[in-house]
Amino acid sequence: MPSMERSHHRRGHVARSAMLVVAAVTGALTQGCESPTEPQPPVEALGLVVVSPEGDAGRHLLTVGETGGAEVHAYGTETCYEIGRGDGPWCQASLKGTLTSSDPNVLLPGQTSFDGSADIPLAARAPGSVMLTVTVQNRAAGARVDVVQTPLPVDSVRVRWWPLPDTSALGPESVLATVNDAAGNLDTLTLAAGGKARLRIVAYRQGDPTVYLPFRLEYSDSTMVGDLNMTRIDPWDPEAPPILEELLYGYGQGTATVKVTARGQEFGFVLVVR
Repeated sequence: MPSMERSHHRRGHVARSAMLVVAAVTGALTQGCESPTEPQPPVEALGLVVVSPEGDAGRHLLTVGETGGAEVHAYGTETCYEIGRGDGPWCQASLKGTLTSSDPNVLLPGQTSFDGSADIPLAARAPGSVMLTVTVQNRAAGARVDVVQTPLPVDSVRVRWWPLPDTSALGPESVLATVNDAAGNLDTLTLAAGGKARLRIVAYRQGDPTVYLPFRLEYSDSTMVGDLNMTRIDPWDPEAPPILEELLYGYGQGTATVKVTARGQEFGFVLVVR
């Protein structure tokens, strides 16, 4: 996650956006970690994670002058480890590959070849749309990256209370009452002193929700309220967008205005702690 700007009165968040594109897996997942008999073991799967500050469905967005990133991973039969999905071990091989941009004048990778896994910087040089492609042996994975001259505007930003599940390790919430507008967005949120509530932030562009973008959270009284950024990403599911969330804490009794800003659009609601 990129660094976050903080002061006593405001806090800015930049959502780390990522999408994993995995090439088709041939055959069963490797169940053992035998040493390969060839200099280049067969690749089982190939992954590409693109890191950028913003993105819509199906594309990542960078502004001219910004630097993004590409995390490439090749899976083979050399080193095995559990990936935590109950599928058994996958094995990461030290495989040689290439990372290419369909137009380096628009998006320029910091390097075009790698051995095994690599974190490669991406320089946004000029407006345009490119396909970023990683290739190892006969496997390829790609992602679309659009470079814009200036950040794209959004129509509006909205905030909703999003209750934590009973099984959450964060513990129970302490929401006493909520008042919403006709669309279900927060108007007033009432917390017990020392309590917390999860908020979900959504920005809209041309009527559609953006997948992720930077946003800022501000309070009229920072002594009675605090927050924890909970933006999360599922790198194993390319169809699942990052979720922009905040965990709001009520430290002291009183009333404060909470304001969320994204790309010049604002949304505010009243927080009551008692």
